[in-house]
Amino acid sequence: FEIDLVPGVNKVHVQAQDVNFLTLDEVVEIEYEPEAAEEIVYTIGENTYTVDGVEHELEAAPYVVDGRTMVAPRALAALGVKIGWDQDTQTATFTYGDNVVKVTIGSTTALVNDEQVALDVAPELVNGRTMVPFRFIGENLGFNVHYVEATQEVVITR
Repeated sequence: FEIDLVPGVNKVHVQAQDVNFLTLDEVVEIEYEPEAAEEIVYTIGENTYTVDGVEHELEAAPYVVDGRTMVAPRALAALGVKIGWDQDTQTATFTYGDNVVKVTIGSTTALVNDEQVALDVAPELVNGRTMVPFRFIGENLGFNVHYVEATQEVVITR
């Protein structure tokens, strides 16, 4: 049989019986961490993105503010980025390896590995979704970020 695992701990209930009527009935825990993707591609104005060529839905389409592409950051998880949110301070935390980037809604100051760094564009909430400057987050986590003007695609790679 096949099991579709989700990231984190998965509990599988196993019941089996052999020809001698000996039975097994137990819950097995399987911890699953998917292999991190190599490439994510966003297209300005599109509600989809691709992870290693596989298309996924976005909760909010990327857009441009003052020459900076703003994206909903959830897709970064496909690259292995851990994402946290503090509702009280409205701060998003992105962790990849030894790099930690914290950005706060409405603030043009970020924390990169505990050092203050200026942002060109502040993160914002749009229809209840956090939108962040994509290049800033990606590059400060150690990824390569490239904009393809002809197709209006933003490509992030490990």
